[in-house]
Amino acid sequence: MLLLLGPVGAFALNAGLPPPPPEVDRSTPTATAAGFLDAAHARDGLRAPHYLDLSRLPPETQAEEGLKLARRLVVVMDRTLWLDFARIGKEPAGPGERARREVLGQVATTRGPQDIVLERVDAEGGPVWVFSADTVGAIDTLFQEHGSPLLEMLPPVFFTRPLWVLEAWQWLGLAVVLVGAWV
Repeated sequence: MLLLLGPVGAFALNAGLPPPPPEVDRSTPTATAAGFLDAAHARDGLRAPHYLDLSRLPPETQAEEGLKLARRLVVVMDRTLWLDFARIGKEPAGPGERARREVLGQVATTRGPQDIVLERVDAEGGPVWVFSADTVGAIDTLFQEHGSPLLEMLPPVFFTRPLWVLEAWQWLGLAVVLVGAWV
């Protein structure tokens, strides 16, 4: 009986999500950071939540909450962090002695800095890198300080395929400002 229960923990990462699509690469910190940004900017509900450790959420809410949290985290990261991919670990084992954690950066909050951390966790098929449960737990607070509820109401097309460096929502905002200034 114990033999049956032992491996279950290794397979329980985000039990409320369907299996990750083949294009979800969480093998290294770099792959996770890049894959998350790509999936979250595309508002890809099949891929984005798989880059987060949702283990503190009930499985029945992980799919819906995971996508919402991914959207919020990418807004916070876009507004507050500059990721230097040359400095993010490219090895599956991670950086140096602390091979299970990699801090991507810090976000300033009214309560002090909040680390944005990738963590190597056990999952089906072997260890993977995901945004840590502590980071995921802080997303709503970070979004309250650095996000905008209006951004969540816009359709996904406003966040994909930048045109001349700006995303569609930024062009829309610029148009509103110009019309407001003209009137």
